[in-house]
Amino acid sequence: MNHKKLYTQARAVLRWTLCLSMVTLSSGCAWIFGDQGYFRERTLDYQKAQEINPLRFPEGVSAHNITELYPIPHVEKMGRFLPESGEDIPRPQSILSVDEDLGIELRSDGTLSWLIIEQEREKLWAILSDFLVASGMEVEKHDASLGRIETLWLKPRIIEEEGMWAWVADVFTGDDKENTREKFRITVEKEAEGERYRVQIDHVSRVRTDDGLSAVSQEEWDAASGNKELLDILYAELSDYIADEKNRRGHASIMAQNLTAMPSYLMTRDGNDYPVLMMQMDFNRAWIDVGLAIKKAELTQTDLNLSLGIYYIAVEVEDEEEPQIYEVKLISANNGVQVAVQIDDDTVAPVEISDKLLAAISAKLG
Repeated sequence: MNHKKLYTQARAVLRWTLCLSMVTLSSGCAWIFGDQGYFRERTLDYQKAQEINPLRFPEGVSAHNITELYPIPHVEKMGRFLPESGEDIPRPQSILSVDEDLGIELRSDGTLSWLIIEQEREKLWAILSDFLVASGMEVEKHDASLGRIETLWLKPRIIEEEGMWAWVADVFTGDDKENTREKFRITVEKEAEGERYRVQIDHVSRVRTDDGLSAVSQEEWDAASGNKELLDILYAELSDYIADEKNRRGHASIMAQNLTAMPSYLMTRDGNDYPVLMMQMDFNRAWIDVGLAIKKAELTQTDLNLSLGIYYIAVEVEDEEEPQIYEVKLISANNGVQVAVQIDDDTVAPVEISDKLLAAISAKLG
């Protein structure tokens, strides 16, 4: 009897427990996640916000502007990132090439490129000055304290890859290369760590008018160059020149031991009996010396190409209206630098022309 009564009571308790559980579960989601729940959806709460009147100071109380504890100074662009909007974020700089052994890096950010050079400032400054001389660029301003070198207005360089299509484009676009002039500026800035310097080349160009060429503004220097291909070539040439200078200075004592007994300049003949000028020095120094000798000899130099090691010389030809262009080419060799004259890479110049040009150059060396 007692067992039956306990069984009946247990069933009643179980029935009420199940009912309460069902009621609780059916309303549990609303209690937790519903509109009045503890974890309710708040995404649209901003629509219920009410506007309030702006804060007003009572009469007799004046407002004072709070100055910035850490004011942001004005920063000139100079190749650094400056946000133009709230969504503008800095991008990592691209490293185009790295030579860790020589401490030379070519970096870029958008349309801007520059070199990072690991070198003492005085030596780097001297190398940059020599590079401009070797490239045939005459300097107008030279300020070591500001770290800036600015060239004169120069005639445009001839980029051999342009070819006929560039000439056709000039005809239809009206480009006046005959009166176009270019100016370059090299800026040297100290990096944060060690003896590392940022070397940037800026470039502007304009057409010469009857009024001449006006001064270049800072805004023009800061603007991106319209001839990125030319700057890429200059950066490549400058990188090669700096690398050659570092290698040369690193082996200066060895070269001195090998070359002290040899004359600096020697006219000789190659195996085919063509005249060759031998120069017992490194390529960069030979390039500068030959360029200066060409000017002293008053030869007509029409162009140069440091990457190919070529000076282009015009020679008048009888019964011809246009002069013949010859290439005075410098080639690195085991015992120094060889200088020869050619019409192109496949055709050597006549012996009498080679003798004439090389004799004129060698007479003005030293």
